[in-house]
Amino acid sequence: MSLFPVKKGTKLRIADFVHGADGLGNQNFDPPKGKPVEQSAAAFLVEQAKLHPGKVTVVALGPLTNIALVRFLVLWIFLADFI
Repeated sequence: MSLFPVKKGTKLRIADFVHGADGLGNQNFDPPKGKPVEQSAAAFLVEQAKLHPGKVTVVALGPLTNIALVRFLVLWIFLADFI
């Protein structure tokens, strides 16, 4: 198992011309050794931030789609308190 949880990114690829087909500039890194966590990357980040406030660091090496989705999820979580 990997020291850090492995998350698959979204299938949305709108910037392949910048980030390459692999999302990391076509660097051909070896695949991760661990199995991906089942929940989405965005949901995982929100969950970890709730569990460990102020202690989560995100190292974004490719497209920021999941960070955008985190912002969307957090907004919906916030709004759900008022609905």
